[in-house]
Amino acid sequence: MLARALRAFMEGQPLVGVSVRELPLGNVDQIVDGNVDVAFTRLLPGQAEVEVEVLTREPRVLALPTAHALADRASLAFADLRDESFITNPAVDNEGPPARWLTEQRRHGLTGRVATEAASIQEILTLVATGQGIAFVPSLAASQSPRPDVSYVAVRDAEPAVISLAWRQGNADPTTHAFIVGARRVASVTNFLGPLAERPCSPR
Repeated sequence: MLARALRAFMEGQPLVGVSVRELPLGNVDQIVDGNVDVAFTRLLPGQAEVEVEVLTREPRVLALPTAHALADRASLAFADLRDESFITNPAVDNEGPPARWLTEQRRHGLTGRVATEAASIQEILTLVATGQGIAFVPSLAASQSPRPDVSYVAVRDAEPAVISLAWRQGNADPTTHAFIVGARRVASVTNFLGPLAERPCSPR
């Protein structure tokens, strides 16, 4: 989605220079400080001191070491995971286990046992591969990161992951606005789980 949104933006704004950088999961300081105009994130509205708009959702899958007893299952449910410890990535630095993740765990009767935390998908998968714990990851991340030492299994009752845009509060820059509008259009034809409700057409 990022590549499509960038192409659409550059076609419509050929005189605007564009740079791309990767931020650690949960790092919004660059957005708050104005060093990054807009970012694709996994945040939900209200999780950080930035404006957040959910563009679409996608399924999550469970990443397990290939030697794990559950790795060969066709699918799983939360009830199968009650004895497991998880690798998490806090939505915001120093926040602890993500609140939405913890709520989901408890709703399914799990205690939300955290083995360790990680700041990127690659860190998560490395920790999974070495047996430090298991982790939920978005299905797209799983398809883009095949590894011989990690297995991905669907979890039937897992909530989907979100793909959202984040930008600095009060940012009314027309260039940022143009990117947001274009990203919405791209998301409308690449939804994983169907269209979302209609959204406003300008940064709030």
